[in-house]
Amino acid sequence: ISCLFWLVWRTREDLTAHKLKVAEQYAETSDVKILEHRLTSHLLRIEAKLDVTALKTERISHEG
Repeated sequence: ISCLFWLVWRTREDLTAHKLKVAEQYAETSDVKILEHRLTSHLLRIEAKLDVTALKTERISHEG
């Protein structure tokens, strides 16, 4: 019985350690939203630059 108790106790310790590790590495929703906003802003700026470049290229090709 003591061996069984020790096994259960050890399993609980392992589970607790695993839960702690997961909690330490878990990204909070607010952090994810901030990251999403930053990425979206960068992508919109890149898209705007590509649009300007495409318009310039189109204008040059029509002039030439």
